[in-house]
Amino acid sequence: MSFRPALEIFLAEHPDLHIELDLTERLADPVLERLDAVIRIGRLADINLIATKLADQKRFGNPAAR
Repeated sequence: MSFRPALEIFLAEHPDLHIELDLTERLADPVLERLDAVIRIGRLADINLIATKLADQKRFGNPAAR
């Protein structure tokens, strides 16, 4: 699933909005790093954060990958 088409539509509707996208596997601290939004995959570890489910998570395995 790609969120790029939805992001392009959203940005076209809000031309004054600036988005900085950081794609990383590290766990960012939204409060400490002053982030407005964070998208994570998996369970919410910090009970002080507010979460909204965006989609179901599907996991695929590759038996050839090690």
